[in-house]
Amino acid sequence: MSDFTSALNAYALTPFQWGVVCCCAFIFALAKGGVKGVDIFAVPIMAIILGSKASTGIVLPMLLVGDIFSVWYYNRAAKWYHLRKLAVWIVLGILLAVWIGKDMPEAGFKYALAGIILSSILILLWLEQKKDATVPNRTWFSVVAGLFVGFTTMVGNVGGAFANILFPSNEILQRAIHRHFRMVVFLVNVFKVPFHVVVWKTITWQSLAINLVALPFIALGLWVGVYLVKIIKEKYYRRMVLILTALGAILIFLK
Repeated sequence: MSDFTSALNAYALTPFQWGVVCCCAFIFALAKGGVKGVDIFAVPIMAIILGSKASTGIVLPMLLVGDIFSVWYYNRAAKWYHLRKLAVWIVLGILLAVWIGKDMPEAGFKYALAGIILSSILILLWLEQKKDATVPNRTWFSVVAGLFVGFTTMVGNVGGAFANILFPSNEILQRAIHRHFRMVVFLVNVFKVPFHVVVWKTITWQSLAINLVALPFIALGLWVGVYLVKIIKEKYYRRMVLILTALGAILIFLK
């Protein structure tokens, strides 16, 4: 028990900060429960409370718990044709982020994360205007989207949120992803764990202690997410995600 208390004290969080961390855990779980995209707003908040780089190692286990539930609850058999083209580029994007981020200072992480979030907004707006159903079948789309998702999921754990914003903009890829993208996100997050433990050293016993405290809030978020996804209308939901994304980027710049 004393070791667990010592691990928690390593972050010296105030009661208010603990409350914010638990609320963010709830939001991450809400997204895994089915309310896609809302987690992108919690990423900058965690970065502000715990530090941009350190927060990535604390958030990842929270996402993995949600992934396990999401795969179990939602996953269905489906063809992997579209996402198979993205897999290699996603892995390369992760490896690129690991290499760049290994010695990146905290300020660099902050601006990289904000830039990534703002980029997702610009891409979303571009796709909304284009309305081109052939985009996902083009090689350049697989390369750019895969690298971007891989890089963003490593640097800020926002690759899944970015993909949820980007891919539903196209009806063809949305149908292909709907049944099995949760499994892809889970496998990508598992792939990232060794890099966080060995290279970046952002997943430690101390960070896992925070995850343990947040576990009840993760469970609550999953339950609420499953309920909310049944009543939220897509049109208003997409607008909400865009607004939350913009606010998240602004919060990071103001940190």
